[in-house]
Amino acid sequence: MHREAYKRNIRMGRQNYGQIFCTQCGERIGHVISKDYKYLYLVSICKCGCEVVYQTKYENPDNTQNYFIELKNGIASCRRCGKELFYIDKRKIINCGFHVICDCGKQYNISLPKVSDLK
Repeated sequence: MHREAYKRNIRMGRQNYGQIFCTQCGERIGHVISKDYKYLYLVSICKCGCEVVYQTKYENPDNTQNYFIELKNGIASCRRCGKELFYIDKRKIINCGFHVICDCGKQYNISLPKVSDLK
């Protein structure tokens, strides 16, 4: 299943899942585990300072609400169906934010902190 997606500074598998690499430094920063998601918007700041972005097309995802998900050992798993969605290697990034809608319809998001909050 091919997805049309916006990508910046990212290299990944042909079917838009698989390992995620920063194109700036070549570091493996994560892995999209499931190809059965409805929507995925992932932003990571690599240790090299590069912003790595991946976003699939989806009609009007609701990003007004916060739907919490905990990354356990870097893995985001759906709390409804238990499917593992993606993995982020926290040792290789400075920070990350995402919005994901699982194939079962449950959605989760975490925003990147504002620059003023980091100081």
